[in-house]
Amino acid sequence: MPANNLNGNLSDDSPDSDGESMSSLSSEELARHFQTRYGRQFHSYGMVPYPLPADPAEMQRLDRMHDAVKHFFGGRNYCERVGQLLHEPLDARMRIADLGTGSGKWVDEMAVEFPNFKFYGVDIAPTATQEPEENVQYEINPLQATGFDRGYFHFVHMRQTSLGITDYVPVVREIARILRPRGYFYSAEWLRRVFMADGSNVEQQAPLAVRFFRIIDRLMQSRHVPSDPEGQLLVAVLLQSQQFEVVHMEHRQILGEQGAVGLHFRNAFKEYADAFKYLLLDSGCSEGNAEQLITGFKHDIDVVPGLTVVYTTVLARKLL
Repeated sequence: MPANNLNGNLSDDSPDSDGESMSSLSSEELARHFQTRYGRQFHSYGMVPYPLPADPAEMQRLDRMHDAVKHFFGGRNYCERVGQLLHEPLDARMRIADLGTGSGKWVDEMAVEFPNFKFYGVDIAPTATQEPEENVQYEINPLQATGFDRGYFHFVHMRQTSLGITDYVPVVREIARILRPRGYFYSAEWLRRVFMADGSNVEQQAPLAVRFFRIIDRLMQSRHVPSDPEGQLLVAVLLQSQQFEVVHMEHRQILGEQGAVGLHFRNAFKEYADAFKYLLLDSGCSEGNAEQLITGFKHDIDVVPGLTVVYTTVLARKLL
């Protein structure tokens, strides 16, 4: 179907993608996308360095982190600027891609809120539901080669994918390819480090949390995932591509917030730390040492007042 056809029936509005549809896979086909280690299920796509599990328990953890981020944005699935774009769209039949869709919860909830839009979730493993909403389709493909038609999407969403990206250049190139001119790209990531809200020395105040993220960052670099302590790598690649202008960027400090939202995020980050246990074990760390490292991180985020993490969001518009 031509990428600029916006007038057909929504149910027939399917891109010419070479990916597998998650909803059409048999149990045997599903199984080949996973491998089992430590009693957990991981993706079997060997070229992607993403280290966390890809089983139902991990999808539930991702859903809880998803809910935490929603609380932070006032119960919505998007920040205010993105909300303006979605509620006042240039086209009433927007097509939206979610790259690195995980459990698909963001897509499923957005599809209910915006029933006239068509949503496509993309991931390297079939981790989303096989019974999606009518205006949702899930595809299996890497982020740098989604298989969609050129200029097909009005909006591309990508969240918490940095653990699986070794080079943003081909990813940005693919996003630019599948976006329409003046289409928007939104990315959101947690920085893998901690800060003190008052600017004091975090290594003195929270040495165990600093050590945890420092080790995780070093292990991810050994898997060729670049260190990005300031969250600027993606922005730099977007600008260097000369195909985007960055129209909005935020840095939100989370764990230092008081009340239920702050508590929700602290609990979500404890689970996040637990999920890294298998990366530590893969690196040769003993189970006892891995548990000690994770426990130390949890201790610091519980007892160090003002300890924060940063959530970076980038909104970029594709040029003509």
